[in-house]
Amino acid sequence: MENKLENLLKEFSKLNITYLKYQGVDFSLELSKDSLTKSREADIPSVNESIITRENKVEVLEAANEKLEKVKSPMVGIFYSRMSPESEVLVNLGDSVKEGQVLCIIEAMKMFNEITSPFNGTIRKINFKDGDLVEFGDILFEVGN
Repeated sequence: MENKLENLLKEFSKLNITYLKYQGVDFSLELSKDSLTKSREADIPSVNESIITRENKVEVLEAANEKLEKVKSPMVGIFYSRMSPESEVLVNLGDSVKEGQVLCIIEAMKMFNEITSPFNGTIRKINFKDGDLVEFGDILFEVGN
């Protein structure tokens, strides 16, 4: 995995973009770099690349080391992030949740089932959006400490 991260960071430093956000199955990654003028980049390309690689590599490895708990769907149904169409979403990315807190609703056979958090933590990933069909065992949320 470290080799893939190094390749990704090298490619990012070559691109003419300053921000990249990636969410994969095992980890998520957010990269940003200061925008330098073209002439300055031409003068010091290897220094710029090594600074970006070193800084972001540490952040990526720290994020990869965080143990994420998975909240799985106990049934087949339709995913909803709100109690009703007019209400606020139950949880957002980055929200702290407590054991027993309602995270979403799954509609199955015209019954609305509250899915609660089995542990305390912070929402790190939401894998479905309103109206998506979920299967038994699908990972609905990933929660970190």
